[in-house]
Amino acid sequence: MKLSILLPTHNRPDVLPFAIESVLAQSFADFELLICGDGCSDSTREVASRYVAADSRVRWFDLPKALGFGYANRNHVLREARGELIGFMADDDLVTADHFALLVQAMEDPGAHFVYSEAMWVGRDGAMVPTVYHLEDQTMREEYLARRWNRIPSTCTMHRRKAFEDVGWWNDEMPRGGDMELWGRIIRNYGTDAIRSVSVMTCMHFRALWRLSDLAPDTEPVWLQLHREPGRLPDVMRWAVPPGMSEQEAFWRRLRAAPEIVPQLRDACRHAVMTYAWHLELQLSAQQGLAPVAELDRKIQALREQKGVLQTKLSERDAKLKRLKDEVDRLKQENKGPKWLRWLRRR
Repeated sequence: MKLSILLPTHNRPDVLPFAIESVLAQSFADFELLICGDGCSDSTREVASRYVAADSRVRWFDLPKALGFGYANRNHVLREARGELIGFMADDDLVTADHFALLVQAMEDPGAHFVYSEAMWVGRDGAMVPTVYHLEDQTMREEYLARRWNRIPSTCTMHRRKAFEDVGWWNDEMPRGGDMELWGRIIRNYGTDAIRSVSVMTCMHFRALWRLSDLAPDTEPVWLQLHREPGRLPDVMRWAVPPGMSEQEAFWRRLRAAPEIVPQLRDACRHAVMTYAWHLELQLSAQQGLAPVAELDRKIQALREQKGVLQTKLSERDAKLKRLKDEVDRLKQENKGPKWLRWLRRR
């Protein structure tokens, strides 16, 4: 088997079905889905059991609650994995139909040991924000390895099963942040040349119930401002969420009904990142005391007007010089010839 996908869950029966459906709808089919139950309720068991009965690729592990995010349970399940590659799926995320195919394709490079794709963060009002990260950049990589920030959802990542032999398993003594800690060990062990990125959006990442709102990119002032200004971001970056329906269900219904919207979203991501960078540049200019773009435009227009005035004056000067030259030529012509002829001309 090529790929084992770990899906940890703890009592999210309301959104778990859409995460599972998102995996089962993948264009890449050579996988097993390992659902790791971390102290789950009966309703979660019912959801998982339904899919186990319907698809032989789905395996359910019903385990008692472990410390924190249940990393000990994840290790237990991953030791049962049959795939040579390890992928991940959050119980409240969605992925595009080509998500795992793209990650597996990147891992076909023998030198690749850690692969990640881009994600779209989804706010509770249906507004989407592309995540901005690039581990090939030294500064961002150092910040990431120092665990100062993490905007790479685990759903976006993939590594080889052999990594557990080389760097160890999940740190089951950590209450949270274990994914970032494990990715850091993998990157340090294999080196930065082992990182590969899939530079398209393949994941819709919904803010977890436990997450503080000020940690999420969709609450950053720049993104809030861009979403408030009509026409600033593409309309496709905000989807309506009907009352009483979870964002995951609303988004899954739309993805299933209109799969052609995925390329539009990817184009919108690129557009949004460029707009985001432009706004950050304006903010930086203001912080450094540089003139705003509008003021610079006014100065440029004033210089253009001054240039027009000077060009008019130069044209008038050239015309005057031409008249003087013509007069000189006329006088020279009058002074040519014998004296009697010059006398007649003056008469």
